[in-house]
Amino acid sequence: QLVQYAAAIAQMRSGVKIHALCVMSNHYHTVLTDTKGRLPLFTETFNKFIAKALNHLQKRQENFWAGSSQVSHVLIGDKAAMLKQMAYVVCNPVEAGLIEKSANWPGINIWTPGSRKVGKPEFYFRTKEQGGSLPSHAKLVISTPDAMLECGHQEKSLKLLKSFISKHETALRKKHEQNGQGFMGARACKAKNIFDSPNTQPKIKSDEDGNINPKVSCGSKAIKKKLLALIEAFVNEHRECLDNLKAGVKNIVFPAGTYKMKTCFEHPVSKGALNDVLMDFNSE
Repeated sequence: QLVQYAAAIAQMRSGVKIHALCVMSNHYHTVLTDTKGRLPLFTETFNKFIAKALNHLQKRQENFWAGSSQVSHVLIGDKAAMLKQMAYVVCNPVEAGLIEKSANWPGINIWTPGSRKVGKPEFYFRTKEQGGSLPSHAKLVISTPDAMLECGHQEKSLKLLKSFISKHETALRKKHEQNGQGFMGARACKAKNIFDSPNTQPKIKSDEDGNINPKVSCGSKAIKKKLLALIEAFVNEHRECLDNLKAGVKNIVFPAGTYKMKTCFEHPVSKGALNDVLMDFNSE
């Protein structure tokens, strides 16, 4: 309930479209579309609510999220990458050897489209009578990434996703069987102590360029090259704007996609978002 409520409030504040959300024991995965350039607001709100509420529930005061790890945001570049990432997120509990079918995951694993009404948890959030400003119920909306999947409507997207995810899940089960590995099962997962640590070694997986923390996931090398160039251009332009600002230059307009300078310091930012450029690439 907490996770879905936090996601719903974060979605409401940021305007992102959520396509999938899977919460594991010590991390989560989500696939979303940042339509308004407010992804940092979604991440901040979602992570903050979960951290504060669960620390309160467990009577803890330490950092909830690993301080040495940065949030990993990977830009999905085309249809092939979107299918791959959706399947990876939904089937994450299967790949980890926890359950045989993703639908049996006892935690949060939602990706089918629809609106879910979620009540505000009572163990942390204040009620309206206590002065709380958050609504007693929030609406979490899951939608299919129709544009990226090159589908004109939700029904076609859902059919494509179900088929791809099912094949990926079957391949993962077959791989576990070939390696002589079983599955823990939903009941055993729920019985685990929340402070237990996995005894598996963390995977260090590089992308095709040898980057252990890739910025872009893309089936098309041509689109990937364009997107990486776009990101590099944004970083360079942003850095130049900061240097000019420090030098006293007036009327600086930061590049589209800039969040902090616009939100915290109210500097002018160009209109548009990376998502708009991405759609242009895919329509070429």
